[in-house]
Amino acid sequence: MSNEKFISSSQNTWFKWLRSLIEKNRNRKKEGIIIVEGLKEIELALASSFELTEWVYCADFISPEKLKETFGEQAFQSVPINEVTEPLWKSLTVREDVENAMALFKFSAHKPMFDLSQLKKDGLYLVVEGVEKPGNLGAILRTAEAVNLDGVLICDSRIDAFHPVVIRNSLGCSFRVPVIECASVEAIEALKKQEITIFTTFMDGSIPAYQADFTKGTALVVGTEHEGVSDQWRGVGQNINLPMLGVIDSLNVSVASAVLMYEAIRQRQFQ
Repeated sequence: MSNEKFISSSQNTWFKWLRSLIEKNRNRKKEGIIIVEGLKEIELALASSFELTEWVYCADFISPEKLKETFGEQAFQSVPINEVTEPLWKSLTVREDVENAMALFKFSAHKPMFDLSQLKKDGLYLVVEGVEKPGNLGAILRTAEAVNLDGVLICDSRIDAFHPVVIRNSLGCSFRVPVIECASVEAIEALKKQEITIFTTFMDGSIPAYQADFTKGTALVVGTEHEGVSDQWRGVGQNINLPMLGVIDSLNVSVASAVLMYEAIRQRQFQ
């Protein structure tokens, strides 16, 4: 391969830079870089509008020939290709002892995948407010892709759809689902403007989700397990609940989101 470098020292300047991006979200956002680990995830990223900037691999886990066979030679033209040793590779990645690679893509936080002005009156949307755990957001995006959701609004969040763990847990669905980061007040205003019915997960005065009507324009709003949806959403829509028939009184946010999304799809398919 052309443009290839071999890195064997953890003191290498480029390697320390890459580690800083993986370990610190603020560094990744400042640089405008998305780090994608996994062959399937890279394939979905390449099919998106994001610009590939670098490759990283370890020959102990995948050969240069297999990389070209998997992604096509064009993906490696005029792009830096960094081979690292096994110890360095294992310090960068989560998946071990499998065929694997890593790719870096350019990302602009100022160019969302869709805009609030593009909300469809009959669309189905999920609003995820205040999510803290990237694993949860990744699982949510994976389900959102499975049901072909019209979009996910990530409100007042501490993480984003392109956090490395989110990408990994979503199996690359971060690149498939229309997502936008915005403030809750912006989301509320945009949803009301399009006359999309808002369903919030407050318990007071709520009805079971299967009694609600999700067949028209719908926005399902979920929050964190320990805080729930913020008071900004109180009184702006219909309160719904998922009946808890056991001792436990709440579900993981990714599980609750999945149940709500599939109930909405069930209603829309059989209306």
